[in-house]
Amino acid sequence: MYRPKSKQRQYQEYENRLEIIAEKTVRNHIRALGFHDLKKHTLSREEYEIRREDTLVTQAGLMMAVFSFSTTALFTVWQVGLQYISRVPEWIMHLGIGIITSFLLVSILFSVLALFRPKRDFEHGNILADVGAIAKSNRNKAIMIKLSIIFFIVALSLVFIEATLIATIYYLCI
Repeated sequence: MYRPKSKQRQYQEYENRLEIIAEKTVRNHIRALGFHDLKKHTLSREEYEIRREDTLVTQAGLMMAVFSFSTTALFTVWQVGLQYISRVPEWIMHLGIGIITSFLLVSILFSVLALFRPKRDFEHGNILADVGAIAKSNRNKAIMIKLSIIFFIVALSLVFIEATLIATIYYLCI
């Protein structure tokens, strides 16, 4: 009598098939390149990933510097605006600054997360696993930096929208 397989068992069989295909692919590459060339290629790949990690950390640090300059300018202009623009209700300015600041804080959060370097246990016998771990960490850092940039751009867009709204209210309420 036929019993249908459970979803978990089907998923496990699918993962096993993928692992077998991946192992065969690696073995074919080892045969094609030869072990010496593979080791040299892997070491150069490891150097590339380490350099990429350094570049991503530098970029995250630069995003933090841009964040500090932009928040300084934003809060300075906000205080001047509160003091000299009496025709615009304060709650509009406070609400706008609150929303913009929240996007900037999320942006800096992603930048800080991208700065962390994971601890590594380099196993000298398994070079491929080390390179894979570094590459995975770099992909995560790149995603964090992209999210940081997206939230920063949204915050800058909101600054211009808020400025346009305040200018419209200011000139219409003569």
